Formats: sequence, structure tokens, C-alpha cells
Amino acid sequence: MPLKELVLRADLAVLGTCEETSSSWGPEGKKIFTYTNIAVERCLKGNECADRLTVRQLGGRVDDITMTVVGSPTFHRGERVILFLRRSSDSHYLMLGLSQGKFRVTLNPSTGKSYVQNSRGDLTLIDKGDGSSFVDNELVVDQMELETFIAKLESYLPSR
Repeated sequence: MPLKELVLRADLAVLGTCEETSSSWGPEGKKIFTYTNIAVERCLKGNECADRLTVRQLGGRVDDITMTVVGSPTFHRGERVILFLRRSSDSHYLMLGLSQGKFRVTLNPSTGKSYVQNSRGDLTLIDKGDGSSFVDNELVVDQMELETFIAKLESYLPSR
């Protein structure tokens, strides 16, 4: 999903840091969900930003049982991220476009600048015509400076 589409479809976009993740069985005891707590540094889209939010994803590990959802992003404690989220009907925050909605933010120690990079996980794009895999350059963000990325994101926001 191109950045413009992520911005337009997201209910909320944030810059934040992963504090912790945990997994548990859903209410019916048939599905595993992973909950990732994010400390919000900056709200990039949306009006309901709190200091912290929790992202719910289908899949995870409970005891010796693992439920995998191909294309879902993974999170690590201390990881700085930009997330594009949507609100579910039961008021949970969900990733928009699975891994496509997560961008890692890393610091270059030699320059002191932060850079943004896609976190596409094991996502592979397939051409509908011939079934071959491909890379869509509109979908790839590789080492864009954080402030440049945010300016680009903000340029896609509807006028207020």
C-alpha cells in the first residue's frame, strides 16, 4: 500500500516506542492475540492520541502453541516506530495493511539523524498477470530522514 493510501485510510498515525508485547487467548479460547504497548511520542494523524496505546494483532504464542499470521509485523521492546492504525468495531487499534503499516525509525550514530524504513516482514508482492514477484518502488521507503518522511505524510493529510 503506498504511503498516501496508508495516510488516507488510517484512523490514527503515531511515532512511538514499543514498551512491551504480550499474547493471550481471545474470549472464545480459539484464537491468540498479541498486544503491543506503544509509548506515543508524536501524533501524526488523528485527534485521539494518548500518551500510550495498545495495538492488537491476530496471532502470537501462548505456552507451547503458536498462531502465525503471514504478513503481520513483529515488535521489539525499545523499537521506535511509525504506525498507521485503524480502530476496530470493538475499539481496539489494529495495524493498517499488516506489516505495510509499520515503519522502523533508526538513529544513525555518525550523523545523529533518525531515518525511516519500511518493515514489510515476509510480505511478497505478486503480479496478478503472470504470478511473478516484484518490488513496487512506491511501497519501499529505505532510509528516508524522519522529518522528510513526516513532511511527506503531512502533505497527504486533507486540509483542515
